[in-house]
Amino acid sequence: MRIIRLLRGIRSLQKILRMIFHDRVETGVASVGLTLFLLLTFSSISILICENHADGNIKTAGDAIWWSFATVTTVGYGDKYPVTTEGRVIGSFLMIAGVGMFASLSGLAASFFLGSQDRKSDELKEVLSRLDDLEAVLIKRKDTERGCYDVPLNMTEQTEQGGK
Repeated sequence: MRIIRLLRGIRSLQKILRMIFHDRVETGVASVGLTLFLLLTFSSISILICENHADGNIKTAGDAIWWSFATVTTVGYGDKYPVTTEGRVIGSFLMIAGVGMFASLSGLAASFFLGSQDRKSDELKEVLSRLDDLEAVLIKRKDTERGCYDVPLNMTEQTEQGGK
């Protein structure tokens, strides 16, 4: 019984992963957004804990969230800043992660625009192939009705023969 439950769990996990990775651009944006939210949340909590002493200028949760947003976007206004070594380490990590997050978003935007062109060219090739097949069928039908079989099958052969 345990093996069957394990197999069901694995199958369910595969279905969930297929649903998640079905559209990679949407999944990428969602994962970057979730990562950014978690990064801001944990860095705000961590900086508030590290800077909780008399010399620190990040004293409230609002200050911590403001500092996290300003740091992750690499704006860094300078009105709120860490004074402890631990706070500066958190700030350094947050700056590097912020640059990575925005680089990921720009990469996702590029793949969205380039990926749509690839899909369109594949669809165009499929439509052109279907049109060639339909043209061949129509020409064959026309030839059988006339009784002549020396008519070229497509426009390419007509242009090769000098436009007859």
